[in-house]
Amino acid sequence: MSRVGLVAAFLAPAIAQARPDDAALTQLLVGTWQGPRHETQYRADGTWVLDPPDDGENTRGKWRIEHGRLIESWRLTDETEDSSSVEEIIELTEKIFKSRIILQEGPGKPEGQVLPSEIFTVTRVTEKNLEKAVRDADAEWSKVAAAKDLDKTVAFYADDAVIFPPNQPAVTNKDGIRNLWKRFLDSFTDISWKTTRVEVAKSGDMAILTGTYEMTMTDGSKDNGKYCEVWQNKADGKWKVGIDMFSSDLPAQPVSPPGPGAAEKK
Repeated sequence: MSRVGLVAAFLAPAIAQARPDDAALTQLLVGTWQGPRHETQYRADGTWVLDPPDDGENTRGKWRIEHGRLIESWRLTDETEDSSSVEEIIELTEKIFKSRIILQEGPGKPEGQVLPSEIFTVTRVTEKNLEKAVRDADAEWSKVAAAKDLDKTVAFYADDAVIFPPNQPAVTNKDGIRNLWKRFLDSFTDISWKTTRVEVAKSGDMAILTGTYEMTMTDGSKDNGKYCEVWQNKADGKWKVGIDMFSSDLPAQPVSPPGPGAAEKK
């Protein structure tokens, strides 16, 4: 064997070991990436979403990594077959993703496409960007509640949202949530809340918010307390509330003692 062959044989295992495997690449890709026109969110469940949507067509689909290549699929409006693409991963780190398309098939293949394509470069949307988006959404929610707009207030909840109000059972459906908020809006003259802490999932599809609220009741009494919300980044790129919990900081009202002779009546 030549000297070059010996060196290649010696280095090959080290090179293979240094190259990230599919699982490592998959973990790195999960998150939200900013391109020239869109943000693409690669979710841990193997789906991807564009924000804003691309002309209502290839706005979402599925993805996986095989043999170091990114494979994406989607279905265009009014089509019966999926389109797919295979991208060579040039570079993938915590901050940057470079790739080029080497194969594209299906109805979504552009006419006159020349492959391999140019190298596309996108950068990861940081948690700070996502944190600002969900903070802004929570602040807007507080404003519409203060304006006593019932429709806009309940529109912030996801379809499968659950509310855990104090001293009563969980509310698990749209009608229940609407009725709960109608009673709330009728019971106070002013309400506001403010986020104090945000934790965003690395995938960018969920965030946990905690904060404090203040309200003035119709009888003039005041209440203040805390809340915890779980927000979901939905397929259309909008943040929706999936779980809502809150409770007052005021001391619980004491339970009145039983009247004389209550024990004998049992």
